Amino acid sequence: MSLNILIISFILPLVKPVFDLSQDQLALLASIGLWGLLPGSILWGQLADVIGRKTSLFYSTLVFSVFTMLSALSLDYISLLLLRFMTGVGLGGYLPICFSLTAEFMPVKKRGSTLALLDSFYPIGTFSAGILSLTLVPFENNWRLIFLAVGVLTVLPMLMTRTHLFESPRYLTTKGRWEEAKKVVENVALRIGVEVNISIDKEKPGLGRKGTLDAMVKDFSLLWTPAHRKITIMLWFTWIAACYSYFGIAMYLPSILEEIGVVTSVSFLFSSFMYLGGILAAVFVASIVEKIGRKIPLTLFLIATGSIMIPWTMGLGFTLLFVALGLVWLFLIAGSWAYLAAYTPEAYPTRVRVTGYGWATAIGRLAGAVAPWMLSVVWTHFGLKWVFVLPAMLMIASGLWLYWMGVETKGKPLED
Repeated sequence: MSLNILIISFILPLVKPVFDLSQDQLALLASIGLWGLLPGSILWGQLADVIGRKTSLFYSTLVFSVFTMLSALSLDYISLLLLRFMTGVGLGGYLPICFSLTAEFMPVKKRGSTLALLDSFYPIGTFSAGILSLTLVPFENNWRLIFLAVGVLTVLPMLMTRTHLFESPRYLTTKGRWEEAKKVVENVALRIGVEVNISIDKEKPGLGRKGTLDAMVKDFSLLWTPAHRKITIMLWFTWIAACYSYFGIAMYLPSILEEIGVVTSVSFLFSSFMYLGGILAAVFVASIVEKIGRKIPLTLFLIATGSIMIPWTMGLGFTLLFVALGLVWLFLIAGSWAYLAAYTPEAYPTRVRVTGYGWATAIGRLAGAVAPWMLSVVWTHFGLKWVFVLPAMLMIASGLWLYWMGVETKGKPLED
């Protein structure tokens, strides 16, 4: 997913002279995929709670794979915008479905660490985007080759989704499909070499509802019941802060490096190096999340991420200092994302888990989509240093709000 989203940050400097793009046009191109994530997160998230995790994940992967490859054939700026938007629509389902599905398969003691480790693939994908771009820069039509390569690489998970992925037994039981759920558990047990003895209480009703649209509307309304309203508001604000800060800065990292005098190929290398901080953070969080919980560490990560951003601006005149502080910032914000990725699906019951996750990420993506444009305006009119101020304030505020309104989910079984 991250390979596809952040690849545009490396393509911006390459496509700018091809279509003779202004700064405003670059800002829109940087954010258009995130605008697609907004309806995509809502659509696929709610569909996953109605028609199933596996089916929704397969079709969302199919959509973003196809439109990524089609982006390589863009004839002009407008066609590239449209294709990137549709890519974002497909990508919108990936995060809420993958993390919710993983949470529903994992035992309580391993759930948080597994979700945090899964999040490590996000910075791995971004690091790979930089290395792939660096490799293809010397070739003619390099930006087209990059899109094509990314599209081909995303076909593999689509095929694996169809052939190797099980439907969530928790989802199946909420729909009253007990025999299917039993079969899934037995197949998983067979694969890992354990014996299970499952009995089915056929008197227990499922939570299935007829009518896809009616079910989606009801699922959304459940997010605002007294039981879930508080956590929904808190998660939405936290996702807004995380997405605005991450996408606002990450989309421009290669461009910022060029602005301070680094040539294109070296800026790709330095950007990729900074993303190593994200990989280290996800692995670190996976090792501690089951030991010290979710709420307090996530609070500290959010506040620390915002706090490092102002000192980071002092490195703008010193390339190596900027890269070093960027590595620290990406460690902190990736740690925030890893904790948030583990925390969000645990906060909702099974019947609205992907809907809740989908809406939280959708609202976050909206903030992330606005960020490149807003920060481009700030950069143009006030200078590069001021680009870091609002993201810093949002991250600190979200950490304080989480501390005030959040609940600890460590060691608690998922609610059906």
